[in-house]
Amino acid sequence: MGWRGIVLHPVSEWIARIFLGVLFLVAAVYKIADPEGFAGAIQAYRAVPRVLSYLPAIILPWLELLCALAVLSGVWRKAALSWLSGMLAFFILLFVYVMVRHIDINCGCFGEMGEKLPGWLRQFIDPTTVGVKSILRNLLLIAFCAIAWFAPDYRRGRRSA
Repeated sequence: MGWRGIVLHPVSEWIARIFLGVLFLVAAVYKIADPEGFAGAIQAYRAVPRVLSYLPAIILPWLELLCALAVLSGVWRKAALSWLSGMLAFFILLFVYVMVRHIDINCGCFGEMGEKLPGWLRQFIDPTTVGVKSILRNLLLIAFCAIAWFAPDYRRGRRSA
């Protein structure tokens, strides 16, 4: 079995879906619980005026939650994975913007909860600063989205991609 067989194997798809679903579910719940804190994280990027930071602080966590539930349940899986990939790509652009402007900020991905994560998970999520590691993390998450998106759909008895 080559790399393609491993990547498109149902177990790979299952692992990618569970990982992405749980990750975005946890991130969404903590941001939903503290919209003002998330608005502050958005303001730190200095990409939008302060007054405009509150709308994404309310909408993005709910969108993440809906996508996480869709990815976990398999309902609207490809639509949810497309949304997640798009958000991750947008955040990569935002990270580059912040790096070019030399703004030293926390990514805000998990709100204040990022500080309370176990060490190994905190290393992956890197709540301390936006940088190359944040971009690589998002590229890896997009790869997980691709694995889950392109995997054949075995649940319905057909092998459509």
